[in-house]
Amino acid sequence: MIAGDLRSEGGVHIDGTVEGDVHAREYVIVAEGATVAGSLHAREVYLGGRVEGEIWAVEVEILEGGVCEGAIEAIRVHKESKK
Repeated sequence: MIAGDLRSEGGVHIDGTVEGDVHAREYVIVAEGATVAGSLHAREVYLGGRVEGEIWAVEVEILEGGVCEGAIEAIRVHKESKK
């Protein structure tokens, strides 16, 4: 678990738990089973886990099992659907 805010000039891949805000210039991947208790700020967000906060991005891809418990502000939001 990481307690505190994360900042990256590139991308961030989260496989565990983050208690804080995540800011990445490029992308944030929240893997299946991962949790972020805070907001996400990035150009692209790939959500396979849980975000307990808001998402600000240009593009958000919500994968199967992905959950956001806050608002999403993005130019494009795509939700993966079962086929």
